[in-house]
Amino acid sequence: MSLSTIISPVVGGLILANFNLYWALMIDVFMAAIELLCMIKITLNPVQVSHNNESIKQNEQALLAGLKYLFSNLKLRRLFTINAFSYLLMTPASVLSLLLIQRQFGANVTNLTLQEIMWGGGSIISGLLVAKKKEFKDNERVLGMAVGGFSIAMITMGFMPTMWLYLLTMFLAGWSFSYIMTTQAVIIQTTAAPEFMGRTFSAYQMIGSLMLLIGTLGMGPLADVVPLVWIFAVSGLILLTAAGWYLRAIKR
Repeated sequence: MSLSTIISPVVGGLILANFNLYWALMIDVFMAAIELLCMIKITLNPVQVSHNNESIKQNEQALLAGLKYLFSNLKLRRLFTINAFSYLLMTPASVLSLLLIQRQFGANVTNLTLQEIMWGGGSIISGLLVAKKKEFKDNERVLGMAVGGFSIAMITMGFMPTMWLYLLTMFLAGWSFSYIMTTQAVIIQTTAAPEFMGRTFSAYQMIGSLMLLIGTLGMGPLADVVPLVWIFAVSGLILLTAAGWYLRAIKR
């Protein structure tokens, strides 16, 4: 995933520098066609789905049981809380960073491409380190520190006087993100009961997507009336506070 993130903007930058947006979008269409051709050979066994009232009632009970389990498990409840804060408050870095570059340093192809390269480069290097480490003694502590590192990068992003210093903060954010994603997945895998594993991961993805959507809908329009520097700084400061809460909570 990180490798794709770092290669895509380089290729995209070359395409936009030598062609136009039409051909850039046509490449997307061409690649989608290849993906569909790859899926033609995949066969799935038919699944019999019952739509009677009894099966609907059982599904509703299973969903409620899964939610009840999540809220009753202290470790998972803490994880889902920091996950919600993270996805909500990371919105500026993940959605508004291109706008920040445009306003601070100019929206040329080089600047936009370098940002993606630095983010992807940080993610790749930290991902390799995580793979080499294989496991952490305390995944919750590593998660809290990684969220804290990401928040510090966000706080400083808008105040960087030069493009290269800004890219350094983007590298730190990408570096932290791999640790965040890995430790969250491991905590779920080592905490959730096997019969609730699927529902736990589903809820985890649902909360992340919902928070990112809420953050985009809220902070996107806000960026037209409030300086982006302060949106990044305040979001990062709140996220840093959340990381501090999480680190204190896991010690209890």
